[in-house]
Amino acid sequence: MEVIAAEETAAPSGRNLDGYAYHFTDKRGTWLVVAPPLGEGVSVAAEVVERELQKLNIENLDWGRVRAAVANATGHPAWILTGTDPDEEARLAAAVAAEEAARPKPVDKTPYVFITPSEDWVSVKLTLVPPEADKDIELTLEDVQKVIQEGGIVYGLQDDKMAEVDDILLRIRDREWTEPFEIEIAHGMDPDHGQDAQYDFFFNQGGEGGGARPKVDETGDGRVDYFAVKDIENIKRGTAIARRIAPTKGVAGRSCRGEEIPARDGSEGGIELGGGVEHALGNENILVAALDGQVKFADNKLMVQALYDIPGDVDLSTGSVDFIGTVVVHGNLQPGFKIIAGEDVVIDGVVDDGEIQAVGKVTVKGGILGQGGKAKIVAGGDVKAKYIRNAAIETKGLLTSDEGILHCKVSARSVKMTGKRAQIVGGEIAAEEEIVASTIGSNSSATPTLLTVGESAAKRAEINALADRIKKGEEELDTTNKGLVTLTALKERAGALPPDKAKLMMGLTRAKQKLETDLKPDKERLQQILAEEEEQRKHHQAKISILGTLYPGVKVQIRGAKKTIIEEARYCTLTEKGSEVKIGPYK
Repeated sequence: MEVIAAEETAAPSGRNLDGYAYHFTDKRGTWLVVAPPLGEGVSVAAEVVERELQKLNIENLDWGRVRAAVANATGHPAWILTGTDPDEEARLAAAVAAEEAARPKPVDKTPYVFITPSEDWVSVKLTLVPPEADKDIELTLEDVQKVIQEGGIVYGLQDDKMAEVDDILLRIRDREWTEPFEIEIAHGMDPDHGQDAQYDFFFNQGGEGGGARPKVDETGDGRVDYFAVKDIENIKRGTAIARRIAPTKGVAGRSCRGEEIPARDGSEGGIELGGGVEHALGNENILVAALDGQVKFADNKLMVQALYDIPGDVDLSTGSVDFIGTVVVHGNLQPGFKIIAGEDVVIDGVVDDGEIQAVGKVTVKGGILGQGGKAKIVAGGDVKAKYIRNAAIETKGLLTSDEGILHCKVSARSVKMTGKRAQIVGGEIAAEEEIVASTIGSNSSATPTLLTVGESAAKRAEINALADRIKKGEEELDTTNKGLVTLTALKERAGALPPDKAKLMMGLTRAKQKLETDLKPDKERLQQILAEEEEQRKHHQAKISILGTLYPGVKVQIRGAKKTIIEEARYCTLTEKGSEVKIGPYK
């Protein structure tokens, strides 16, 4: 601290004292204190103070403030740097705070008068909540108009409803109305969505998938005769099969805020034109068959399918076959060749290291033999073969074989073999419902056989995907709810939220509604699948039945229960009991 006194002063005696000055610096900056003289003392000279301060080389000195401090000589610290005086800032802030505190606070009427818009703001409802009897709060038409104005409602306001609101306000004021009152006060213009394209079909849509289908005859002993394919009801090329009614345009709506609400134009109706269908010349609204065959409408796809009949083998002379209808081969499917069919596949001979992909059934009168690892059957319907060896089979239907399934990888709804030689040896056999065979496994421990029953791989994948989406959505919903709880508590404490917090609360509320809406279909679908599984568990017991011998070493899994067979068993049925596989009598 530097003390600056008058240049010529007498020794103080009694109450006589010359004026003096001193400065100090704290964390806020540099200050100058100028003490006034006492008695006959003389004031400190401004030039003395300035000269002494110059010696200190203090940065950012405001000499005007120095001179003012010397002239005033209050004996109190005075800010002598450039910029704002910290004490002055504090005094101004205190004055503003005092003025704000003294100002009467407006009554928050938002809990008593508020609007609730629809998601697209095409409709707005007003809610009036009568204040508690002990609160001196009056609801007025001006309050309602303020809420409407703040909500940005400029279109569709209904005057007759406002008159009704005015009447309710009077009744609330007179304590004649004590219940919450809700009324639609504004309604914009709903969008008029366009109509999707419509189709009139000129063919019989009866039966699975619609359209004419191949006849399948049964022999006297109940076996399916797949040679009856020539009895298909055909449609002739050039025949009109459907008429298209063009989609219409949508008309936009308007929200109560005056914003345009887009309208969806009509689409083509989701119908896809498949093979064998074309537009009539000069008229895109008439659809005709482009070939002789069968017309089919399934999964919103319209097509005309025909038979592809091969008199001999599928080999070098034909090449691999990719056909949208049913394929009939009167010979064999030779190694390395492939058949892709939009319907059924019938092979009179054998599948020798070939591949078949069929939307419908696959019937092989001979056998399916894999030698080079290329024997594979993928079918949407049943698969039947005399024998199956070293092959991969995937079917959504029933797999049957007269003689057996050896060293194969199989996925099917059910696997049933009831012939005396019907055996399963080696490989992996998976079925949703049941497996039935005469013999399972072998005396050789070097031939591992794995049987799995009771689960659908496709459903399990869908369940996992749904569960993941639901978990993510619920986590987001939990975060949103926590934010709403925090803001609600803040509102209850403060009486009202600042505009930014109120806007945040509205956004979180909308986000919560959207999350709940988005979660609903996934939860319903998951519940449906689980219910279907539970229903199947109740009425369709997953099981493995052996008409002959079940050999040791066979590994079994029935839903969640697992077991490795360690003792030979005969004429038995394996079922799930709790977490264990139970071996009981054949049933």
